[in-house]
Amino acid sequence: MLAEFASRMRPSITIPASQHVRALEGIVTRRRQLLEMQTMERNRLGSTRDESARVSAEMLELIRADSELKCDCAGW
Repeated sequence: MLAEFASRMRPSITIPASQHVRALEGIVTRRRQLLEMQTMERNRLGSTRDESARVSAEMLELIRADSELKCDCAGW
């Protein structure tokens, strides 16, 4: 059945991407996702009326920017 399909449809040959190309594609995809998330968070922060939410977001940015604090804030 597959041979019959191939003989009638004559699909083009697809060469799989190399491991390096797949890894780069994954990195590019993840970067795009992170940039989208960053934009969404900026929009949320800009539209919030809750001062405590603004202050906590700004505080987290300051902590992350200070190498002496060495905060692994992944859960925040």
